[in-house]
Amino acid sequence: MDAEHVTKGSIFDDIGLDPSEAANLKLRAQLLYIVRKIIKIKGMKQQEASEFFGITRPQVSELVNGKVSRFSLDKLVLMLTRAGYAFEVNLSRVPELELPFTQVTLKDDRELQIA
Repeated sequence: MDAEHVTKGSIFDDIGLDPSEAANLKLRAQLLYIVRKIIKIKGMKQQEASEFFGITRPQVSELVNGKVSRFSLDKLVLMLTRAGYAFEVNLSRVPELELPFTQVTLKDDRELQIA
């Protein structure tokens, strides 16, 4: 019988990162996923995505390949703002960590919906 793995909440928590670093990576991964979905839904080629998001073609390649470490929160927010999205940030305390937990909700009536 295989041992059962119980997740702590995300892969970033599970690999033993500091809780604040895990929260940062999780949020960046969520935003990167949204940018990747926009590129896919719009059927953009790398040059089109580069111009649309204001980044270089090599950065588009890194983005499409999921290289979260190459993109800061600031950069991802700027890219999504250029795409016409606004942000609403909700913070709540996680008692056992005594750190704020950040959840970003993307509110938009376009075809892109992230749950």
